[in-house]
Amino acid sequence: MESLDNIKAMLVFSQVVRYGSFAEAGRNLGLTRAVVSYHIKRLEKKVKTQLLVRNTRNISLTPNGERFHRHCDKIALEAQAATEELRDCKSRSLGSIHLTCPIFLGQANIVPVISEFRREFPDVDITLCLNDDVDFSDGKTDIAIQSRTLNSAEFTSQKLNIEERVIVASPELIEHLGDAIKLSELPKMNCILCGNASKEIILYDKTDRIKMHLQGSLQTNDTFSQLSLVLAGAGVAIIPKWAVQSHIQAGRLEVILPEYDIEPTSIYAVCAQHPQSPFVPKLVEYIRGKLMRLNS
Repeated sequence: MESLDNIKAMLVFSQVVRYGSFAEAGRNLGLTRAVVSYHIKRLEKKVKTQLLVRNTRNISLTPNGERFHRHCDKIALEAQAATEELRDCKSRSLGSIHLTCPIFLGQANIVPVISEFRREFPDVDITLCLNDDVDFSDGKTDIAIQSRTLNSAEFTSQKLNIEERVIVASPELIEHLGDAIKLSELPKMNCILCGNASKEIILYDKTDRIKMHLQGSLQTNDTFSQLSLVLAGAGVAIIPKWAVQSHIQAGRLEVILPEYDIEPTSIYAVCAQHPQSPFVPKLVEYIRGKLMRLNS
């Protein structure tokens, strides 16, 4: 506490020198003349030397007072600068970020990331647009989470994660198809397709790389609808593992051909070269951390 009292006395001393008057310094600081006088006397006692020469007309510095004042003045200026900087930070936003991502991925994983990010950076404005078809032509997008890269004068792509996928179907459909489903039967099944996903997939076993062409009479534009359809037994589907893990554990879905691995999908953050906020890279790192944990 003594050190804080010393700093306060040094600030009072700086103001007395600035205004050349105990009374004027007191008015500026919201202190009485007597309190100002107390701080100066206390300070002179602490440093064991006279700092000011007082008479009825004015106040002047002693040689030691001049040397001491230079340091006190620096402390006063730094305190004022710190206060003003904090006031400015509270009165202005640290930029805005326009983020767009697929609907299902956004609802399940990106919304929690934004909540976490906002707790650390509450002054950054964020607009989240959940859309499976990203439109970059409006010039508003700072970050787009998608499975395609885009590198140009306006945008750059950063890989966030590898998304593992599995082939799933409802237990009822598997029972109807027959429990021992063979790889050769996959192209003949009704596959529920999603978005612009290719009908060709690559599968791997321990020795071979196998390319297969899928067919299907159902197509949707988002993973949530695809998942709802496969849960209803409308067909088989290739879906990110994180999206169906809970349904598999609960017995609502089963993995078909678990002995084969499907070529994973890469997830990218396509970012504007000149974003509206300097915190875009920080938000991308938050999202990367969340997506990487999905495969753990």
